[in-house]
Amino acid sequence: CSSDLDFDSKLECITVVSFCDNLIVNEFLTIYSARCQKLGFKLRAKALVPDRLPVESSDLTSLVANVLENAIEAQERIPDPTKRNIQFEMSYDGRKIKLMCKNPSIVDTKFDDEGLPISTRTVPSGIGTAQIRAIAEKYSGVANFMQDNGNFVVRAVMTCL
Repeated sequence: CSSDLDFDSKLECITVVSFCDNLIVNEFLTIYSARCQKLGFKLRAKALVPDRLPVESSDLTSLVANVLENAIEAQERIPDPTKRNIQFEMSYDGRKIKLMCKNPSIVDTKFDDEGLPISTRTVPSGIGTAQIRAIAEKYSGVANFMQDNGNFVVRAVMTCL
């Protein structure tokens, strides 16, 4: 779209993608999908998440944002855009929220005694993965992290009745 178009015309140029009915999840998938496109690849997302979930909005925001932010950061480290990829899946069946995110990683991730990844940033953080686990546990669930065949995988399951 040209920059000299009026506001209404610019709105028509925006492609709105609906990943699911949940506004929070949909918003983050839209934002991160655009970031992936700027990095030269497409986010592969499958979300079967209803409008309302029995989870606090702040917890859902933190969970989805941390998972996707970590995946994006890993892709930014991969020099060849054709090797970048993020697969994100989230669903709610009326009892359990299931989340899985898988992406290539060129870093050989080390894990601490509790199974959390050890940060490789210049200024180590590791807060995101600890927060993902804490949120899962708050909802009687689990979150685990693993490296498998060059891919980093996050899985979380939470019981939400």
